[in-house]
Amino acid sequence: MSGRQRTAGPGPDTARTTGAAGPQQWRVTVDRACRRTGICTASAPRYFTADEQNRTRVVSELVAPDEDLLAVAESCPAEAISVTDRHTGLPVTDDD
Repeated sequence: MSGRQRTAGPGPDTARTTGAAGPQQWRVTVDRACRRTGICTASAPRYFTADEQNRTRVVSELVAPDEDLLAVAESCPAEAISVTDRHTGLPVTDDD
């Protein structure tokens, strides 16, 4: 696994939504390691969709912080989903 850890959460983490640079945003990407299992598109259709070749695509590259998104990224069997802080470029983990 990718080292991301998950704890229960009700949705967007309000402690992560603002900072010195303004509202925090996460950048979501899916890389070529994607195995097209459909786990992410089924679990989080507001973040992921499949194209005509059944490749996973992000609905929007920049999103508000959401613990559910981290859970979906962690569940990716190919570890193909990356979630990074838009301002720092650093990976976002559940223990940030």
